[in-house]
Parts: sequence; C-alpha cells; structure tokens
Amino acid sequence: RFDPTAYNGWCCYGVFQIYWNVHKSWLDDLGIDSSDDLFDPVLNVQAAYQIYQRAGNSWRPWSTYDG
Repeated sequence: RFDPTAYNGWCCYGVFQIYWNVHKSWLDDLGIDSSDDLFDPVLNVQAAYQIYQRAGNSWRPWSTYDG
C-alpha cells in the first residue's frame, strides 16, 4: 500500500516498517533523530536501503520468524 504514515502499533514505522528500537543507534547518521522521521518516505527508503546493505544485500530483516 506504500503508506508513508504506516505504523504497526508498537515498533515499526513508514513504508518499509523500520524497527526503530533495533536501528535507532545508527539511524542518526542518516539524519533520522526520532521515530517520527521514519514517516518521511525519502528518509524511510534511505534507512531501508542501509538495512538491506547491512544484511548483505538481503531482504532477510523484513522476513518473519517461522520457527
């Protein structure tokens, strides 16, 4: 649905549902200082790309646990 204001109700924000508490320690390097910044679609996509790269160019961080 590509909703830039998407929020799952407890942890994940924006188009790519970035998990703020997991990534906030380094997101300030991108100019993202609060979870509300992740509602900006440009910043959200930049954060998602960094997460993707940090995971070895993998979508694994967006997968669900099936264990």
